[in-house]
Amino acid sequence: MKLKQSENKLTIKQLEEAIKRDHTHLTIKRRSGSLTTVKKNKAIGTEVYAGKNNIYIKPAWASPGARILFWISLIILGIIIPLIIYLTCFRPKMKRLEKQVGKTIAEEIR
Repeated sequence: MKLKQSENKLTIKQLEEAIKRDHTHLTIKRRSGSLTTVKKNKAIGTEVYAGKNNIYIKPAWASPGARILFWISLIILGIIIPLIIYLTCFRPKMKRLEKQVGKTIAEEIR
């Protein structure tokens, strides 16, 4: 999801505060200067990146361990089975979290 910032240039700290305020059950961890991971649990998460004129929100694995486990399952089981499990179990929850965080950030931009 891509949100355009027009007048209010928000920093990553302001975005983190807005997400913490509206979603107290989520865990927020800063990965680098302008990249933050918002976690729902150990597997489901989303990444928030604050660029110059845009804010990018994308579904992602919440931890490196979950990402590594997915890649190992791809290698061991092949592509089809892990992909079906990912698309049916994990992807819808990640997209739902992305929409929740995107809605919060969109309200903060206005």
